[in-house]
Amino acid sequence: MARLRVARRFGMGSTYADDESADGDTERLLPEDPWPGGFEPLHPGEIATPARLSVSAALGALVSVVGLGAAVLGLLAPVGFAAGIVGIVISLVGFRASAPAHVAGRGLAACGALFGIAAVVVATLAMTGRFTWPNSAVDQTARWHTWLVTRLPWLGRWS
Repeated sequence: MARLRVARRFGMGSTYADDESADGDTERLLPEDPWPGGFEPLHPGEIATPARLSVSAALGALVSVVGLGAAVLGLLAPVGFAAGIVGIVISLVGFRASAPAHVAGRGLAACGALFGIAAVVVATLAMTGRFTWPNSAVDQTARWHTWLVTRLPWLGRWS
């Protein structure tokens, strides 16, 4: 296959010549570039639609994280237990809803289910008194506040 080189450009196209015969006898007119810059435009039928996120997967992850936060506080351990159960159920629904290829959220639903399971476990341990720290009989927030004020006395001005 002969190599081609561009000889000159005109308004309607470009001419080129074979390397072997650069005398100009074999020059032919090339068509103008239909896509300036070399990028072919997307046709309306080929435009990619954005990925859809499963609402139930996102909601399940949110409820599970809130449940875990409530369970860690200690006083809200029963609320964290209930939120963890609800978060697990919603995350499993979201996992099922994100099964089609055009719906995203399987990983988010799996993380939501794991956070929900962690919320249920921590809340159960807090309600049964197995831990000394997340105990439902002690207000952990007040204990943390007291600890911080004793360590950093300037924080006592805002309490």
